[in-house]
Amino acid sequence: MILRFFTLFQDDYWKDDLLQRASLRAGDLVLDIGCGTGVLEERIGNLPVQIVGVDLTKEMLLLAAQKKLECVDALLLGDAERLPFVSERFDVVLSCYVIKYCKTEDFVAQIARMLKPGGMVVIYDFARPSGVLAPLHGFYIYGILRLLGKFAKGYDPSISFTFSKLPNVIARSTWEDEIEGCLVRAGFVGVRHKTLSGGGAKMFWACKNKF
Repeated sequence: MILRFFTLFQDDYWKDDLLQRASLRAGDLVLDIGCGTGVLEERIGNLPVQIVGVDLTKEMLLLAAQKKLECVDALLLGDAERLPFVSERFDVVLSCYVIKYCKTEDFVAQIARMLKPGGMVVIYDFARPSGVLAPLHGFYIYGILRLLGKFAKGYDPSISFTFSKLPNVIARSTWEDEIEGCLVRAGFVGVRHKTLSGGGAKMFWACKNKF
């Protein structure tokens, strides 16, 4: 619910778009990097796939486990830059809201290691405001969110921390400028991207070369 509120209820559309581009097939083994409380898994529902979720926060994983989602095969504590799996295990890698916290090249290298040849990656995250709506997005991210962080301090310290720190993380990250080159160097083909909701976030997708 917090994520929906923070994205002005756009996150549902973004996740639906991500899943459409992932084109999940029956029997696919899917890695969700930064699975959190399993919001993406809830949208996948009863599709005949197996999902392994990884997150840095134990509390998030516990909440995801409580949902007992049919498509979830395992939920593990792990770092996106040092994933605890053997190489070329997964058919699809998905990730929402993680890459801005990582070194882009290291993050992409891990995804390339995880995917089988021909496997698909689809990710999205917040981006520095751009385009016609940049002033509006900038005002919301760098102004409104900081105010929300102050107001939430007495109500929920974790929400306060997120709202207060996230604007600086978004401002410093250059992942959206770097990722295309990183994907190509890591052996991906058909790299494409899409600007979401007028520039507030960006999505990238590509296939790992079969050869």
